[in-house]
Amino acid sequence: MGQILVLLCISLLIIFSLILEKNKLTPFFITLLSTIQILLGYYYLDLLSLNNSSWMIYLGNIIIFILGYFSFRFILGTNMKLNIEEIGNDLTKTGFNVKDHTTHIIFVTIIIMFTMYHFIVGGIPILSNSIEVDRFAFSSSGLFGIPGRIFLFGLPFILIYVSYYDKQINNSYSKKLKVIVWIAFILFKLLSGFKGAILDIIILFVFIKAFLNQPLKVKNIFTFRSVLLLFSGVIFAAFISSFYSSLSLNGLEDIFRYLLARLTQIAAEASYYVINNLHFFESPYSYQYNDFAYFINKYFHIQMTGDREVFPIDKIVSSMLNNTPLSEYNFIVPVTVGAFAGLVLDFGIIGGYFGMFLIGSIYYYLFINCLKAKSPFKGASLGIILYQFHVYILNGGLVYTLINTSVIILFLFMLKILSQIIAHIIIGAARKS
Repeated sequence: MGQILVLLCISLLIIFSLILEKNKLTPFFITLLSTIQILLGYYYLDLLSLNNSSWMIYLGNIIIFILGYFSFRFILGTNMKLNIEEIGNDLTKTGFNVKDHTTHIIFVTIIIMFTMYHFIVGGIPILSNSIEVDRFAFSSSGLFGIPGRIFLFGLPFILIYVSYYDKQINNSYSKKLKVIVWIAFILFKLLSGFKGAILDIIILFVFIKAFLNQPLKVKNIFTFRSVLLLFSGVIFAAFISSFYSSLSLNGLEDIFRYLLARLTQIAAEASYYVINNLHFFESPYSYQYNDFAYFINKYFHIQMTGDREVFPIDKIVSSMLNNTPLSEYNFIVPVTVGAFAGLVLDFGIIGGYFGMFLIGSIYYYLFINCLKAKSPFKGASLGIILYQFHVYILNGGLVYTLINTSVIILFLFMLKILSQIIAHIIIGAARKS
């Protein structure tokens, strides 16, 4: 009976959302599908623990997120007579400009060089003997962790950026630049050692198509090319998983069983633990503030908590789940707590629901402004914020996401100005000669 109820709820969520999204693969729909995977994980964990209610709590979080998204869409649509079909992108259409194109080339080159530097100095995770640990070593290349974060945030940013630029100019030069960035993005993603690399590539592609108001339809999933691409993603994930020594996987059956669990049960495990063990996390301090203090100390060496040592939510939960002592010197297995559980820690279940309603509203606000972006840089900035918002909803880490995304966008803005200056010098020298 419980299984039928879960499947019925999932079916209704998908059908309702598809109707309102007009069968389009929007960022919202991709995020919804990802949360449904976690919902299945909750249900499975309920079966193991003989608990019948936790999956309903998480279902409530998904429903509230949906209500927040579509309520804000309704409010904006009513007040502004907004019709997504007619928006397109309000990109400022310009003719081809040599100086601007040179700026874009320099900007792209700098980002790719930073990423190359990260892999050359920090090592290539997929070739490492300790791939499980090295794939998270984003500060291994030094320079205050900037190259590693350029790979994490800057490379997707520049991909969104050149996609907007290509739509703005739409000529052979812009298309070649976009192809180069796509090749670089795919290559570095595959080298990163993450089993979900191909899936991440597909998701970002779907997001970008939606940002440009050219969303894919649900029927596109069932084309031969799409099925082949998804299948290759599964095979790649299986291949990489076989190198994770801690999993001790023997044979294909073990690997695919693990991958299925990773999408559902394991994805839900940390969040489920928090929801069902709130008494373990009672603290006079805000967990969000602790996260903020931890990262401010880590990145800027500013101690905000005196002698009190603090750790981010995901490390605390992981240490409890895996019985690993909390220490900066121990490798703490990364876990995905998720946005909802992170909010529940500070504000309780009801507060978490209010938070998810707000998150749904912000999600729609960001998306509609991606559609209305008037320049490639603004579109890419909003796009990377929305993409990271998607990651935050699934993985948690609000403070980490806000700090890193903000700092990287500011850094990229400075690089863009530097690129303009260099382009001005190059064009000026060329004209004089």
